[in-house]
Amino acid sequence: MTNPVPKTAMTMREIRHQLGHPVPPPGVPDAEVLPVRFVVSSVPEGHNARHAYTINVHYRGEGMYSVGHGLAYADGDGAWSYEPSRSGEDDEHDADGLTWIAAHRFELTTALRLARRLAPTLTVRGRSVADVLADGSPTAEGTQR
Repeated sequence: MTNPVPKTAMTMREIRHQLGHPVPPPGVPDAEVLPVRFVVSSVPEGHNARHAYTINVHYRGEGMYSVGHGLAYADGDGAWSYEPSRSGEDDEHDADGLTWIAAHRFELTTALRLARRLAPTLTVRGRSVADVLADGSPTAEGTQR
């Protein structure tokens, strides 16, 4: 019995072409997909108050993400603060801004872990997530949760 000659594996481009899928022209790389926003909340989807109790994890470039609630952003310890304005003229102020940014940007897994930890602890106008869920607020569909 002879061993069959192994076939060379096909590239994804060759597979797509064989299946009749669109293939980028030669020299054009495949399109990149980049996750840029994640929504993290302990309030169920469809609940009227969900938007107020949602943390957004946003892509900020160079593989880094921010963890935001409204206009405030969390640092690695979970403390919320506002991003300082940067004028572009004052080197000392810009250095402070860059220090703030460094403390408020994370790799994706760290940002999502932080957002999941903070979501159940949000308080808006004196009402916690637990308060909102306990009061039986109606959902967008009009049913009680």
